[in-house]
Amino acid sequence: MKKLALPLFLLLCAGAFAQTAYTMPGTFICDAAVPNGYHITSFSQFQCRGIELDNSTGQLVGSFYWFNTGEVEVFVPGISGPFTNNDVTKVVSFATPKGTKPGRVSFDWQETDSNGVRHAGIATGTWVEQVICGGRGCRWIAPKLRTFKTTAD
Repeated sequence: MKKLALPLFLLLCAGAFAQTAYTMPGTFICDAAVPNGYHITSFSQFQCRGIELDNSTGQLVGSFYWFNTGEVEVFVPGISGPFTNNDVTKVVSFATPKGTKPGRVSFDWQETDSNGVRHAGIATGTWVEQVICGGRGCRWIAPKLRTFKTTAD
């Protein structure tokens, strides 16, 4: 019986920390980051508000926000706002685009929901620079996410 207890306990623990993956269905242009003529050089220049997230069946189920202040807000099933203590805990990697090769970003995040439950995940994506043009010409560059995926527990 003791031989069965440990594997069963480990299986139950693994289920308690299961991660669900959510994926952005297309591309997404983040907030303008720098004046045209300059390049995006750091993660702190990123601010992406309202990235749509699909579940594994392609159904739109939530959204993801990250701010250049280091805060995140993740709205997916099982996580209810308003949030407290929500932040990027560690930028795992950040690389700028090189020619036609997109840049990459990866960071760990966590937040506490309105029920006091702590949630965590890993966000990853690829990006390029997008020149923003308007009535006064092409004046800003924004990060354009080509791919974005996050996990949430």
